[in-house]
Amino acid sequence: TASGDYEFEDLTITEDTRFSTASGDYILKNLVIEADCEFSTASGDIKIINCKCGDGVEFSTASGDVIVRNSELLGEAEFSSASGDVSLYLETVPENDLAASSASGDVLLDIEDFSGNCTLVLIKRQDKGRITCPFEYTDEETFKDYHVYEKKTIQRGSGGPVLELRTASGKVKVKK
Repeated sequence: TASGDYEFEDLTITEDTRFSTASGDYILKNLVIEADCEFSTASGDIKIINCKCGDGVEFSTASGDVIVRNSELLGEAEFSSASGDVSLYLETVPENDLAASSASGDVLLDIEDFSGNCTLVLIKRQDKGRITCPFEYTDEETFKDYHVYEKKTIQRGSGGPVLELRTASGKVKVKK
């Protein structure tokens, strides 16, 4: 669609699918995604509420926010916004890798029960933004990728899935 919204509710997606809109929002409620799916918008928000996302889901927006609430991430998942915020509110640590990024917005990971194994990788530009996390860092480094970035790693338990949160000029925040 060029300028329309997508609203899906009580649906199961079993085939690899790509959804795209230029300036619309996505509202996804009570979805079960069992295939590789990509949801993208140039200037809209993406809201994922009470969904079960299987392996290979990708949600991206250029200038909107991405918000995930009360959802299960059962496979690898990627969430990104160029100039908006990415906020993930989850009950438990995902069982697979997760990537959440924003170029100029904030990235938040709020997990109610942080008792599972995982490796948190928190990245921000060295001269911009900040990182807030309730856990002690197990490793800290800087690297250059056009700009200089700070990378803070927290290994919980045996490591488990990698949960990478990245921003260039916003804040990275982990809450429990």
